[in-house]
Amino acid sequence: MIKEKTGCQGVKKVRVKAPGEKFLLTPGDTVALVGCSDPLLGAHPAQAKECRRVLENWGLKVRTAVSMENAWWQGEKRARELMEFYSDGEVKAIFDLSGGDLANTVLPHLDWEIVAGNPKPFWGYSDLTAVLNGIYARTGQWGCLYQLRNLVSGDERIQRQQREAFYRTIFQGEDTLNCFLSVFLQGDSMEGTIAGGNLRCLLKLAGTPYFPDLKDKILFLESLGGESWLIASLLCQLRLIGVFEKVRGVLLGTFTKLQESGSRPDLRELILSAVPRDLPIAVTKEIGHGKDSKCLVIGGNVSMTP
Repeated sequence: MIKEKTGCQGVKKVRVKAPGEKFLLTPGDTVALVGCSDPLLGAHPAQAKECRRVLENWGLKVRTAVSMENAWWQGEKRARELMEFYSDGEVKAIFDLSGGDLANTVLPHLDWEIVAGNPKPFWGYSDLTAVLNGIYARTGQWGCLYQLRNLVSGDERIQRQQREAFYRTIFQGEDTLNCFLSVFLQGDSMEGTIAGGNLRCLLKLAGTPYFPDLKDKILFLESLGGESWLIASLLCQLRLIGVFEKVRGVLLGTFTKLQESGSRPDLRELILSAVPRDLPIAVTKEIGHGKDSKCLVIGGNVSMTP
């Protein structure tokens, strides 16, 4: 539960639904596992194998990119594999299990006509903000800000919750994974289409054809690293390029290092100093880098009203 602070509006339950039936999967469908960002290291390769096992136990056919088992850093190689899965009509969804720094290096090598002509959900989080928003900017296709490895990481209770929410949402058409609690810091309502993701990784797209048109959008932001001074700098950069004058509202997820460190100024102070006083701002503790994170649909519509 999100605790209210002085000056905040009441807690609201929010649902963001993906447009279209392509969000759903059925047993027998084929999906792909890819890694467009940094190579998987440490515990991540084992988690990738466990993800495949979970999906196969649900009746899905799983194809895995070669780059998942090779430390390829070249964006062209990883982009080529991604294009193969987009071109394959049997592949119904693509799940990226990576994260880090390299995701934007695939963007110049993607064939956008192929992506546009073969719409399918792309799933990823953190650094994959670059790919999710690049796809949305170039094709209008929505995608899912979510790390599939949440199904197999964290303690057993979190894994059970994540698997149940994923299954009920993706196979049964419920909105368990896409429903989260939020509280307003400024204003009391907002509605529009969601864009954004990880703050640092979104800004890697600034000045490129892959930065989304944020006019009348709801901008979502979250961060893993960065204490007060870095977050202040990144928010100021958004301000300098005119983002806060275009969007209808800002939705904040978790800012892990900032919030865990307890550094000041805190997130509330930082965002209120960066945006216009009449711009609605809401926060949720349920979307970000936590292993219990919900899914946010980039390109999906949200309505947060009294």
